Amino acid sequence: MKAAILGALALTPHPRYRHQFSMQSMFGGFCSFDAQGRLNITFGEAHTPAMSEDIIISQSDHDWLSRLALKLEQTDDLTRRQIRALEYFYRAWPLDSHERFPWLFMTLDAIFGDSSRATQAVIDAIGQNGGTGFDYDRLRLLLRLRNSVIHGGAPDVYDSDRYHQYYEQYGDDPLYDLEVITAQCLRACIFEGALVEHPDPHADLIRAYNDDSQTAVGTV
Repeated sequence: MKAAILGALALTPHPRYRHQFSMQSMFGGFCSFDAQGRLNITFGEAHTPAMSEDIIISQSDHDWLSRLALKLEQTDDLTRRQIRALEYFYRAWPLDSHERFPWLFMTLDAIFGDSSRATQAVIDAIGQNGGTGFDYDRLRLLLRLRNSVIHGGAPDVYDSDRYHQYYEQYGDDPLYDLEVITAQCLRACIFEGALVEHPDPHADLIRAYNDDSQTAVGTV
């Protein structure tokens, strides 16, 4: 349950900050109340990476939290696969981008995988739920990159010929594209759009800088 809840929480930060960590020391644990109302606290390993920006839960997050609470009580196969997908996304959260790569594909397989159709089933589902605007050939090349790494074609994603092919053909990092696709699919499929990324915490500063830059250009 902890992994699924925090996997959902990892979907809330703006992508620019989801993997920006402060490297400060973190600790975890849990607390519980007994029948007499006494509080028991246990310390342990950190539950989340040390974020450079705080994740603030507000009223706007109550809808998806309520939906997740209901799903955690359900036992049907479809819902359990969705919960497992959130767990995988949580496992990927603190890792470097090349180490997240197989975990993100495991996330997609958990919610969309079909043993009889394999890659095609995932491509079709991404097209229906991802909303990324990626064309079929681009998604297929991304999935072929998955196969070259997970099935032993390359010891690391950067060693795969398809990684370089993807970068040369589309001009984007496939690792970043996979992150975007996976997050959008989880929000669409599991939360039906109720889970929305939090706004950029520095949006006002960025907007002011852009306004100043445009003013400066206009006065030259």
